[in-house]
Amino acid sequence: MAGDGKDEDSVNSETAITLGLLSAVERGDHITQRGLANELGIALGLANSYLKRCVRKGLIRVDQAPPNRYSYYLTAHGAAEKARLTAEYLSGSFSFFRLARAQCVAELRRAIERGYRRMALVGVSELTEIAVLAQHEARIEFVGILEPSMRPRMFAGLQVVPDAAGLPKHDALLVTDIKRAQQVHERLVARYGANRVFAPPMLHVSDPNHRMVVHAPAPTVTPPASAGQAVSFGRPQGQSTDHRTADDRSVDMGRADMGRTVPSGASPFRPAATVAEGR
Repeated sequence: MAGDGKDEDSVNSETAITLGLLSAVERGDHITQRGLANELGIALGLANSYLKRCVRKGLIRVDQAPPNRYSYYLTAHGAAEKARLTAEYLSGSFSFFRLARAQCVAELRRAIERGYRRMALVGVSELTEIAVLAQHEARIEFVGILEPSMRPRMFAGLQVVPDAAGLPKHDALLVTDIKRAQQVHERLVARYGANRVFAPPMLHVSDPNHRMVVHAPAPTVTPPASAGQAVSFGRPQGQSTDHRTADDRSVDMGRADMGRTVPSGASPFRPAATVAEGR
């Protein structure tokens, strides 16, 4: 039994290191390999080993710039692997529940600070159930769950709908999809605006420019829709911005739209992270 536990810990550690490495490269930070090792809490040689392994697997593309300097890019395959590892790591972590609950409570309180009181959850997962439990520590109402891949049903005491048209009136959203967190977050931000979309930090989501989301104090924003005004998903009429009027706040979260990961004409590679060899 002890051996089994050790093996599981080893797998969890490997997953955490790889996930941390992919997240660091995706952020596009200019860091040294030594800085990367310090961030991951591992030896320099081990950090280099994981980096080379990711390159061999096609998760990261490397380009040499000036002598002894390399730029690393997260490939489309690397982005998909990062999402998979995130789901695997979160589901298997012993501290998942405690951490998830604390982060959900923090996100709900951030929403309340911005004046939001009615929130929809996006995605059905273990995190969804934890968010519902965290709701009792914050004065906010969950109106339902949007999950395009499921037929209408009840989950964690809330109605699940495949189309946003079936959701009651709401003024903010919390991402609880651990398998497609980045994809869902980007599409919600593009249509609702960043001020109305929330996600626990443990989901490792980046904003649409692939920068890690920083959970800073809430800025002053336009008040949410009134009680008689719905903020719902609908067919967008053009490119959205982060500051839209109440009449324009609409999103179409259809199944096909949720499935797109790389927009037409967009590069499959993420922004670069420049790393100096041996520094």
